[in-house]
Amino acid sequence: MTIEASVFQRKTLLPARLIPFGFRSADGGYFFTQPILDGQFTVEVFIDNDLRLTSRVIDGDSGEEYAPVKVEMSTGAFVGSVREAYRAVLQSIADACFRTELFASPQSNRIAEAVFERYGETPDFPFATAPTYGVFRYPPTRKWYGLIMDVPLFRVTKGRAESTTDSPIVDVLNLKIDPNVRETLLSRKGFYTCYHMNKESWISIVLDDTVPDADVLALLDHSRTLILPRLQ
Repeated sequence: MTIEASVFQRKTLLPARLIPFGFRSADGGYFFTQPILDGQFTVEVFIDNDLRLTSRVIDGDSGEEYAPVKVEMSTGAFVGSVREAYRAVLQSIADACFRTELFASPQSNRIAEAVFERYGETPDFPFATAPTYGVFRYPPTRKWYGLIMDVPLFRVTKGRAESTTDSPIVDVLNLKIDPNVRETLLSRKGFYTCYHMNKESWISIVLDDTVPDADVLALLDHSRTLILPRLQ
């Protein structure tokens, strides 16, 4: 993973914060510069009008981009110090001008916000080996009613036409269901045999906006109902 990707992963830009932070309006977007290592180098960051960020390190002597900072094979104390200073500048921008999101996909974050609005419940992230996997639980019993995972699409779509090993990473939501509706759901686009959980009583939904939020939330509400304690 690149330095830029690691710093800005799961981040959403808040454009109104750019100018107060120190960005200036530029042709086609916003531009920011900051000297590092006593002025030996300068970090340049550009965010275009489509909110795409690009950045580079400029060598103060040559005026050219200092390429080794982005080349993994370039090692040594000096290159390491430039990388550390470069990352620090990017991290300061991320902290001041971006909002951290719980999940990678916009739909996942909308679903998490809706769950909080309805039930006051937020996902926890209990897996040390999979820290991006979020579990929705019913607090009194700690039982799961939902699990969001980011996985390669082909692991979920096995046997489907779209199943290829070079498929993208997607957010997948596992929900508990009434087994009687399983086949009906599986006939719909965006629904798949449950990944990594009981395949009869759980189902997987790819959160890429194929399935409307309202449908996802209706099923999530039902999943939560299914794990509630039964009245005696």
